[in-house]
Amino acid sequence: MLMPLLRNGIPKPISKIRARFSTASSIGATLRDAKLAYKTYGSLNAQGDNAIVYPTWFSGRHWDNEWLIGSDMGLDPSKYFIIVPNMLGNGLSTSPSNSAPPYDKARFPNVRVQDNVRAQHKLVTEEFGIQTLKLVFLEGVKAALASDDAFQSGWYNQLPTKGLRAAARVYAGWGFSQAFYWNETWRELGFSSLEDFLVGYWEGFFLDDRDPNNLLAMLWTWKNGNVGLTPGFDGSLERALASIQAKAIVMPAEKDLYFPPEDEEYETSFMPNAKLRIIPGVWGHFAGTGLNPVDAKFIDDAVKELLNS
Repeated sequence: MLMPLLRNGIPKPISKIRARFSTASSIGATLRDAKLAYKTYGSLNAQGDNAIVYPTWFSGRHWDNEWLIGSDMGLDPSKYFIIVPNMLGNGLSTSPSNSAPPYDKARFPNVRVQDNVRAQHKLVTEEFGIQTLKLVFLEGVKAALASDDAFQSGWYNQLPTKGLRAAARVYAGWGFSQAFYWNETWRELGFSSLEDFLVGYWEGFFLDDRDPNNLLAMLWTWKNGNVGLTPGFDGSLERALASIQAKAIVMPAEKDLYFPPEDEEYETSFMPNAKLRIIPGVWGHFAGTGLNPVDAKFIDDAVKELLNS
């Protein structure tokens, strides 16, 4: 179980998406004729047992996962059939920005992680006929987005860029560690000053075709991502974690301000076949994003180990 993170990639055209898929349900409402956008890499073998599902993350799209896919990496398309489904709400799969009334924009229903998993399970089992997977990879911002007068409670017709820029500033304090800023590690990315980094990297990231309602939809999914809410576990996180039989490597970053290692140590202790492996360094939540080759190799080595096991 590896957490795909972020990279500052160049968007690829939607025509690269191989197909779309339906349907998915959400809490208290049904997303009728919902679409699950995805891209595949490599080919499914005759036995149908070389498939890997590599979902997207909060605000990410399928091309943001490509830094960990390659012929010299653990996720090798010449060996594996890699499926990257886009998260509901990310602007490619069914989202506030591309849904028709009445469930468009601010009226988009709340979607849980379980809804994403259910839709992705239908894709894997019904679209591709796959029964066994080799591997599966596994959320201030809200207030900043909504503070822009142009946001209009989610019913905007033009992007509230002021709110997106404010959200970028908030997110900048979480994405990388304090040490990353103290050491001016952003200079390794080619930025000449802190302000240059905040504008060129962070504001550029949030203004790169990211819709505020889509971000808010995914924030809700992230905030309500307790696996203990899965039916049968009565809200118990620990019981749900104990039920996971898959081999897993849980990899928090040493200075991750979202998922600190001590939190992941607690959760991993309930998973019978999981190992905790902490990514060292100052890159925080963005460790192993393709921006930092040292962390990328650390994660890729763990992927190879997991696949070889």
